[in-house]
Amino acid sequence: MGIMLEFQRPPGKPILRGNEHYWQVIRQLDEAGTWTVHEIDLQSRTKARGTITDYVKRLVKAGIAEPTGEMRQHRNMTTPTYRLLKRPVTAPSLKADGTPSHLGRAQAQIWNVMRSPMARHGITVVDLALFASTEVVPIARSTAQRYADRLEAAGYLLVGKASPKTYRLKPDMNTGPKPPAVIEARMIFDRNRGAIVGPMAAEEARS
Repeated sequence: MGIMLEFQRPPGKPILRGNEHYWQVIRQLDEAGTWTVHEIDLQSRTKARGTITDYVKRLVKAGIAEPTGEMRQHRNMTTPTYRLLKRPVTAPSLKADGTPSHLGRAQAQIWNVMRSPMARHGITVVDLALFASTEVVPIARSTAQRYADRLEAAGYLLVGKASPKTYRLKPDMNTGPKPPAVIEARMIFDRNRGAIVGPMAAEEARS
């Protein structure tokens, strides 16, 4: 068996990184005027400011944000300012060229069904995949099963004992419209030391 590590984080403590966080910061800054990548970084916990820069570039290519042409001084650096042209509540998921990305859409569609009245008394994976599918993002049974397994392991679901299994969202775990994201971590583990060496990176899983 390969290396398996388990990490625990105090519940309710925000991570303050990732596109969802950056987008909420951008919306707040935009309400007060223009903003810079540096100002987003000040409200984030990331060692790679380039991830914020990359997200802002995608917003610009998508026509959601635009540079104002003005610069702002931050101590020893001068950085461009931006403003929003559109203000969707949910963080835009975009490819590098600014076109919409379907990353996370499958999970969102499955989560919506889980929260709906039709799943209140339990739903099978077959029905979950069927009702969660759209023409743009069809959901395979295996995709629905993987996400249901992850949610069950995290304590979100009650699982029926009958066959086929049914899954039901715990009332106190219906946390809101945004789907819980499955995060994959990348790191270096030194087998000789039995310890992680260097920084850890994490991103949303593809499915």
